[in-house]
Amino acid sequence: MPFQEVQSASVVGFDYDEERKLLDVMFPDGAEWRYHGVEPHIAAELLKAPSARKFLEQYVKPHHHASRVR
Repeated sequence: MPFQEVQSASVVGFDYDEERKLLDVMFPDGAEWRYHGVEPHIAAELLKAPSARKFLEQYVKPHHHASRVR
């Protein structure tokens, strides 16, 4: 999935690599975090979520290892 911009004060957008199950999330301060092992349906739901920040905090951060990309 190419870069998807989201309407959020806390998240700029994200890229998703379905083959490798990697979700790269970009934040307003320029930080980019990669979440490993994210299933395709989670990335699709993030795109539709009313609050990207709340979705990440509830469904991504507690369940997936993260590494800082930049």
